[in-house]
Formats: sequence, structure tokens, C-alpha cells
Amino acid sequence: MYDLCIELEEHPGNLALIGETLGAAGVNINGLSVTNTKTRDVIHLVVDDPGSATQALRNSGIEVHEVSEVFVLDK
Repeated sequence: MYDLCIELEEHPGNLALIGETLGAAGVNINGLSVTNTKTRDVIHLVVDDPGSATQALRNSGIEVHEVSEVFVLDK
């Protein structure tokens, strides 16, 4: 699994756009974290296919700033 880090100008609908974009590309979001300030949203998404996710987001005008492999502990 991989963590995608996205930074966007704070705007209502950011998460909806990301979800719709990835859903249309057939990418499942396994985990999600959002931190925001008055001006910026920092969004972390955990996905299985970072290549497809990154390409779909770029095609929607959303730049992925960092992709990192994550360790998932499965009990």
C-alpha cells in the first residue's frame, strides 16, 4: 500500500473531487487523513495502485506531492 500526499488550496468539495476522480479510475481509497488550515488542505490517501491514482488525479488538475510506501500491520 502507498500513501499519496496532496496539498490543495482549502476549498469545499476537495474531498468529493478526489473521491469521484479515483472512483472513476477504479482506484479504492483504503485510508484517508486530512489536516487543514484556513488556506490549505493536506490530504493523505492510502491506495494499492499509486500509479493509476496519481495519473487520474493529475488528469483532474490535482498534483500529488509525495508517494510513500506504508507499512500496514494486519492482526
